[in-house]
Amino acid sequence: MRKNRFVWELGWRPLLWFGLSAVFFYLAVMLAGILRTGPLAGLLLWLIPTLFLAWFMVRKIVRPLGGIIRGAGELAHGNLERQIIVDGGELGDLARSINILAGRLRKAKRRMAEETDLSRAILNSMMDAVVALDREGRVRLVNQSAERTFGISEDACLGKTVVGVIRSFDLERLVQGVLADGRDIVEEIPIVTDQPRTFLIHVTGLAALSAGVVAILRDRTEARSLERARSDFFANVSHELRTPLTSIKGFLETLLDGSLDNQAATRHFLEVMNAEAVRLSRLIDDLFLLSDIENRRRVFKREQVAVDALIDRVRDMFALMAQERGVSLRTSVAASLPPAWGDADMITQVLVNLVDNAVKYTPGGGEVEVSAFLDDTRRMVIRVSDTGVGIGEDDLPRIFERFYRVDKARSRAQGGTGLGLSIVKHIVETLDGRIEVASSPGRGSTFTVRLVALFAVNVTGN
Repeated sequence: MRKNRFVWELGWRPLLWFGLSAVFFYLAVMLAGILRTGPLAGLLLWLIPTLFLAWFMVRKIVRPLGGIIRGAGELAHGNLERQIIVDGGELGDLARSINILAGRLRKAKRRMAEETDLSRAILNSMMDAVVALDREGRVRLVNQSAERTFGISEDACLGKTVVGVIRSFDLERLVQGVLADGRDIVEEIPIVTDQPRTFLIHVTGLAALSAGVVAILRDRTEARSLERARSDFFANVSHELRTPLTSIKGFLETLLDGSLDNQAATRHFLEVMNAEAVRLSRLIDDLFLLSDIENRRRVFKREQVAVDALIDRVRDMFALMAQERGVSLRTSVAASLPPAWGDADMITQVLVNLVDNAVKYTPGGGEVEVSAFLDDTRRMVIRVSDTGVGIGEDDLPRIFERFYRVDKARSRAQGGTGLGLSIVKHIVETLDGRIEVASSPGRGSTFTVRLVALFAVNVTGN
């Protein structure tokens, strides 16, 4: 049965040609006997039809088979567009089957390429950093977020370990833990990049664990910073509210305990209580103003603002205060200064806060100068400079934080709420400007506000 199957699968043509060759040989022998020729003539009589039969066999089997072999070799090397053309017979059927298989492979390859491109696009669109590793813990893939976050390139880090790419032994520990037991791990760890950052890391095993693991790193630095800022804010607000309330409560209790008959003491207590109430009212007003600006509840006007007139008005407001403290208050405005484009009330608030701080923290005999001009980029520059106590290098990055004070005791003594510079920064940024500060202890400070000048916008449009 097995022999018959072999013969059937082999086909009838080789058997026919073999039989024909035997018949030709028999006829040649018989013809040579009849003609009484020599063996050589009989051999020639057999050889001529046999060679013709061989040529026919080469043309019909060997040559098409060679084409099929070459085409199959090209398909094996990835040339799926190769078509094998063989007419008729079993070899033609074989060629058509190979062409159909190549077509299916082309479709599967295109589908796989589309799915790969889609997966890559999804990975690159993610805000989280993604790192895929093989069973040995070596990098197989990173997305664009990981490249940006850690300053790496996918080509340079392929085949390296996590420590060699991200340089975090904690992340390496998480990866090895998942590779060892296959259980997902979620943990928050610090990683030092260009600056210290905190990441929430989810490491999970891939299919059947033998494929490796994938680590998703979500940057939680800003969230943690906001949580700390929120916690500090509530602590500071509680402290700032508690201080005047405690003072007022203490003086009231003193008065109620019998000090009302002493008019001098009563007046002194009432004056202190009034000062604390004014400070408390200013604190609440500043908190509401800052909240309105941050939450966009306050609509800023967009109008022409004569900066020179605002500077003159603010100078007049602080002239008496500067004179009492022995501080020289000067102004300097460039000639033909164009108007600024913004909100006059808010710009006035910025000037009031900056000049108030400059005069308060400049000792007697010092100078405060308010100037306005256009810089090289044609933006409006308002600069408040003083020769006061100055700000240390460690404090400069934090002076715009809410309730941050360089000298806490002195700031409270001056009646400040600790919110002035934070309000200034939010107002300037809302007006599409920016604020800069340069200072050194004992040499004074310079606050520079850059705003949009009128000619830099289309006043008839947006």
